[in-house]
Amino acid sequence: MRSEMRILVIMAAFGLLLITADAAVAQPDGPITDTFWVEVGENGVIGGGGSGFNGGEWYYYENTDWWNVWFYDHPYDPTRWKKIDIAFTIAPLDLALDSWAEVTYNWSTPFYPPNPGEPPLPDGLPLELENEWIMRADPSIFVGELSGDPICIIDSIIIPDYNPEWISVDIRGFNFVLDGCITHECIPEPATMSLLVLGGIGALIKRRRK
Repeated sequence: MRSEMRILVIMAAFGLLLITADAAVAQPDGPITDTFWVEVGENGVIGGGGSGFNGGEWYYYENTDWWNVWFYDHPYDPTRWKKIDIAFTIAPLDLALDSWAEVTYNWSTPFYPPNPGEPPLPDGLPLELENEWIMRADPSIFVGELSGDPICIIDSIIIPDYNPEWISVDIRGFNFVLDGCITHECIPEPATMSLLVLGGIGALIKRRRK
């Protein structure tokens, strides 16, 4: 009975330590929530904004035909991962015309050189460096034709192996309007979390043996 009770106590402690360790590591930086909106006509962006870089300006990358809006995250960190949650509505801008859109995430890679206050912008950016400095999620969050009422999209992603300095919402298509928010947060990579939890369990067992 005592052995079974000890197992139950350790299992409960494991759950508690997992929660507290996650909070202890992730909370100092805290989640960041940004907003964005954009109107896309037949030939590209005709209006947009939000809380992102340079007032939520949307930048056109002609090498890949994407429009990006950038958000600063935290300094590059190879010891942590990144969790992103996004929610947005998307609808035709003009119901009398055909409408099509593609929406995805991107983020700066570890190869992007330190450049305080500025993401990898398209001015004079060759395709080789764009591919080296920017990573886009595949598959996209949304891709398809639009008609009628707005569509609400909710999605999340975890970027493994490192915490990027910049993240972005990317769009392409024609005749649509999009409005949403994005939350991004540093999280501990799994190996670090496992060590924290196992260390806590070890300390608990030692205390119970005394």
